[in-house]
Amino acid sequence: QHRTLEGQLQAAVEKLRQLPSEKVLQMRSYLEHGLRLAGAAGTLGGQNGVGPESLCGLMECLCTVSDEQLTSRRQDELLTATRRLLQDPPALLDRLAKLPFASASQSRRLAPFLLSCDSSWRGHLSEAGQCYEALRTWLS
Repeated sequence: QHRTLEGQLQAAVEKLRQLPSEKVLQMRSYLEHGLRLAGAAGTLGGQNGVGPESLCGLMECLCTVSDEQLTSRRQDELLTATRRLLQDPPALLDRLAKLPFASASQSRRLAPFLLSCDSSWRGHLSEAGQCYEALRTWLS
């Protein structure tokens, strides 16, 4: 089972490394415009894509694994921290690809997002949606 998990992680890392910067920038743009303008409304990839709770969970997980310091879990603070992370896609993806397995304390902090995450995407995958899926798969 351990080898299976290692294989899944390697596949997810490879997917991250192959993710074009444009898709990461599209994700950043969606988060900046989609969440900020509509508050917590809207989904990524259309009505049946992924909901704002999952987007906020993904942002929180990225901040956790990247050691971004958050004073709260408010959407605006998560958005600001995630925007900083997504500013330089090649650097972020390289950094994530090189991270070791999550520690026990990090795993506990990631668990709520990972447990609530719906792995089946509904609707057309936009570039931002493809970035979301690659990051979600890697985090899982």
